[in-house]
Amino acid sequence: MIITLSPIRADWPVPVLAVSGAVLEIDGQPVDLAGYDAGADPHPLIVGQPALIEGVWHVTVLLPHGPDAPEALRFPDPVGVSGDGRIRLPDSHV
Repeated sequence: MIITLSPIRADWPVPVLAVSGAVLEIDGQPVDLAGYDAGADPHPLIVGQPALIEGVWHVTVLLPHGPDAPEALRFPDPVGVSGDGRIRLPDSHV
């Protein structure tokens, strides 16, 4: 899975993400990417429609950051996920 982080200036907490197969868990809420329909029942932190490309899920998730976040947090690199478990995200409330 490749998670593209879309930074947004907000005071929300950084979401807790975990992966189990094609299921992305966001703050404890499972989202089955295989059955996800952005038009019918969008998750508030998922941007657009996840895509399965050559057997790898690609999904964009909002990443809130504080007012003085460094450039690296305002323009984060995509996160490559190779197995199940919790995903470490940058602490973005600087």
